[in-house]
Amino acid sequence: MASLYTAAEDLFRNVARYFENTVEDLTRWHRELLRRMSLAVEGVRREVISRESFQLLDELRRFRHFFAHAYDVDLDFERIAYLARKTLKQKDLLMGDLEGFQRFLLDLLEQR
Repeated sequence: MASLYTAAEDLFRNVARYFENTVEDLTRWHRELLRRMSLAVEGVRREVISRESFQLLDELRRFRHFFAHAYDVDLDFERIAYLARKTLKQKDLLMGDLEGFQRFLLDLLEQR
């Protein structure tokens, strides 16, 4: 689950760089980058992800942070199982969002 979020974040960084939608507040850049991907930038680009995908990815972002820093903590396996089920259930929504953004990019290329 942490790897899924990391892959999405890498993609979002590329989108932000290309569309000059960089994050200024580096203390919160992970969440801010994710938030920006859920917003359309008028005259520049459509939103990359829906509100629902934002909520799922934000939960995965928090999990990744916890998992990376939880050295001497008992893991809540019920919580991890819940998040895994939720991720599997909503992966089609996320993929649909990304495919929609891909279509937007292809349309942009055709206009050139």
